[in-house]
Amino acid sequence: MNGVESMAIGEPLIKEVGHHDQYQVVDPDLLMPKVAAKFAERPDDVLLIYDREEDKFHGSFYLYEFHRAYGNPPKKWKNSIHKATITDVMNKNIATIEWTANVSQAWGLVTTKRPSAILLKDEKGRFAGYLSNKDLWTALEQLDENPALIGA
Repeated sequence: MNGVESMAIGEPLIKEVGHHDQYQVVDPDLLMPKVAAKFAERPDDVLLIYDREEDKFHGSFYLYEFHRAYGNPPKKWKNSIHKATITDVMNKNIATIEWTANVSQAWGLVTTKRPSAILLKDEKGRFAGYLSNKDLWTALEQLDENPALIGA
């Protein structure tokens, strides 16, 4: 999406909604006990797995996925989940959208791709943050309350 087609006049841009700060960027080799420590400090965050050498995000990981990994570990880690890295259990279904896209475009991405996380990039293609479900829902509620923004 380039942020131009299907742009509703007056509809808020992604960069104008939410805080985009409910995340932590972590290395792919982060061990599960260190993941536990991160969630102990900030349980509402999503962990975004970033490989500096490749300059690429590989996945995301939420607290509920952490609990699932310990409660029902992958076969390879059945008796040793504490030795696994976040890469072994992360969700690889992430998506990227330009932060100049509007709220309807972000919602379209969510409903078609169903990503575990939406990463934001700025006009130069650089990582600019994370769009949380809460941020998106808040923006959609604002549109529902003021439908004149859509198609104005």
